[in-house]
Amino acid sequence: MSRVIRIAVVVLAATLTFATQAVPVDAKEIKKFFGTYLGAADIKLPEGLQERNLRLIIKPHGDKGFSVHWTTVIQNPDGRGKVRDLSAKFSPRNRPGVFAAEMKQDVFGNRIPLDPMTGEPFFWAGLKDNTLTVHTLFVNETGGYEMQIYKRTLTNTGIDVVFDRVVDGIPRKTIKATLRRARDCDWKWVCDNGTCTWSASNCRK
Repeated sequence: MSRVIRIAVVVLAATLTFATQAVPVDAKEIKKFFGTYLGAADIKLPEGLQERNLRLIIKPHGDKGFSVHWTTVIQNPDGRGKVRDLSAKFSPRNRPGVFAAEMKQDVFGNRIPLDPMTGEPFFWAGLKDNTLTVHTLFVNETGGYEMQIYKRTLTNTGIDVVFDRVVDGIPRKTIKATLRRARDCDWKWVCDNGTCTWSASNCRK
């Protein structure tokens, strides 16, 4: 069986599982992750360390689901930053602690995951104890695959993040970061005279 067919079978099985009727998941288990978190990580590159500033927002979505908005600011030598955003929405399915992504609508109006066979990322999430894990699967043009795995574990002050990138089963990168819980505000990356930081506005109580 070819690599593409094997991946297609796995994705199809997962999609069929996610399409079944949802069962209740304890809302408290997800609710404890809700909030805004800020932090930074140093990435080791051939030319030296590169600082990446991070923002994570986890909010409720639908009936006992959640959304994740992940922002990475890559620092340039001149102090400015390149901002990358990634977001996804999830809802519980028929397996406790397993969540399917709701990224687009099908012809019947149901929210469904994207299709990795067309080059789109396929998301799903798992919840166990104090760790929320989001998986992202990419299938490339040659039939290979890439997995990006974000493990977010609650701490007393925020969330510890471990990011793993795996290509065709081979680990390529691991990044660890510590994020602290921040106020419920609109946070924006702002630079002034070469100094950059997160700036808050419209803070809620």
